[in-house]
Amino acid sequence: MNYKKIHDKIIENRRILGKPVGYSENHHIIPESFGGSNDSSNMIRLTAKEHFIIHRLLSKIYPNSGMVHAIYKMACVDKHWGSYKVTSRTYDYLRAQHAKRVSEDSEAARKKSESLKGRKQTEEHIKKRAESRKNNNSSWLSEETKRKIGESNKGKDGTWKGKTLPEDMIKKRNATRHLNNNYKQSEETKKKISDTQKGRKLGPKSEENIAKQRKTYLVNSEIVVTNAKQYCLENGLRYQKFISAANNGNTYKGLLITKIEIK
Repeated sequence: MNYKKIHDKIIENRRILGKPVGYSENHHIIPESFGGSNDSSNMIRLTAKEHFIIHRLLSKIYPNSGMVHAIYKMACVDKHWGSYKVTSRTYDYLRAQHAKRVSEDSEAARKKSESLKGRKQTEEHIKKRAESRKNNNSSWLSEETKRKIGESNKGKDGTWKGKTLPEDMIKKRNATRHLNNNYKQSEETKKKISDTQKGRKLGPKSEENIAKQRKTYLVNSEIVVTNAKQYCLENGLRYQKFISAANNGNTYKGLLITKIEIK
């Protein structure tokens, strides 16, 4: 059966007859997911029945596209379509086709993820992505989206409040950062963080905890380090590796680091 021919005939007939009398709905002749615009030349008013049939035909013409999800949503999800009763056979077909597509998409996503595991992004790829975002003045999230997320989270406790990240999660996160060469914060980010902290005073409890946690180290038997994080930052060292070397009695980048007690 030539579904495309039937589809085109319904659209042509509706253009000849004009806008339906009574209830009607907007339809994109070329679907938005296929690059169709909202221009009047690409829009047409259809009856609810025509609209439903058109989308059924589109799901037949393009079985491996979002058209399958669209007709499933219209028939089986949206309450708006409750007035149009689908038969059990139609429901069964749409549900099965939708499930098949979701399954295939999930499998394709899994295979893609597997193929990319352990693959380091090239400097050229990272640079092009950064340039693209810079040229389009975009980031992962728009400022409006960030604001909405912030508003919705006001007064809520974070998922990890009062909890400690599992050791394996910390290792995995750090490994990913090292792999993508994005472990270090940019100078601009450091400045922003520094500016937000200016003038803020720690409470007695916080100062007490920091004093307990801060240890003193001796580097190459001559340099006394009381703030390991600051020392690592100034000398281009990784803090965790610095601490690991001190705890295990190893050297790090030619430095002999030992933990000392100063009373």
